[in-house]
Amino acid sequence: MGFASSLRSVRAKVRRSFAHRGLWGTLAYVPEFARYLVRRLDPQRRRWEADALRVQQQFDRDYQVDTAGITQLSDLAVVGQHRDLGHYYHGTDPQVFQRQMEQLPIDHAQYSFIDYGSGKGKAMLLASLWPFQAVWGVEFAQALHAVALRNIASFRHPGQRCRHLQSVHQDATQFVLPHTPCVAYFYNPFSEVVLAAILQHIQASLAAQPRDLWVCYTHPYAHGPLDQAPFLRLVQAHAHYRIYRAV
Repeated sequence: MGFASSLRSVRAKVRRSFAHRGLWGTLAYVPEFARYLVRRLDPQRRRWEADALRVQQQFDRDYQVDTAGITQLSDLAVVGQHRDLGHYYHGTDPQVFQRQMEQLPIDHAQYSFIDYGSGKGKAMLLASLWPFQAVWGVEFAQALHAVALRNIASFRHPGQRCRHLQSVHQDATQFVLPHTPCVAYFYNPFSEVVLAAILQHIQASLAAQPRDLWVCYTHPYAHGPLDQAPFLRLVQAHAHYRIYRAV
């Protein structure tokens, strides 16, 4: 990520912060924004990001999809009122994803997988390598949703075990949870405000129809709403992810 794109990313962060923290709350985060910019410009980090991009591009070539790279939301049309509370798109790392799936003690065939803030559908494609009953993705940016639909149609992997994949163009706070046991997946897609609203919907759905639910949160930058949710119990905390289960 170059200097110009790093500045755009910082501007997006400031905009999101102002939307849910206000002026004074955002000013308190100025040092954090500065540290973020320094990290983004660090040569070692940029080399790591270049290596990661090459791995993502190889995945795309191998399986005839388009999931690599970073897409900022600033220029994309979205549905709902949460543009400034969404984060940029960056595809899920397959190894981190696999480690989480391996640690879920479930019969996948009985569960639906939901990726909240699914972007181009990378996590959906990875989830389809497991025998889930169904795989759902919820994305509020039309352009990313359109790419996800193309990826679902073109994905070719000999290990694919779930063929029921559906990407929904919708504000994630409005998504209706399937009436099956569920695995809810988040790759740090939006701010704590949106995450808290989604958790309220999930809690209400489980209260109306009790069933098992697991939450996998990758890149756990803003996990406060999950830790504070009264219906969730932290099962595992890892540097790259956190796993919760409904109680």
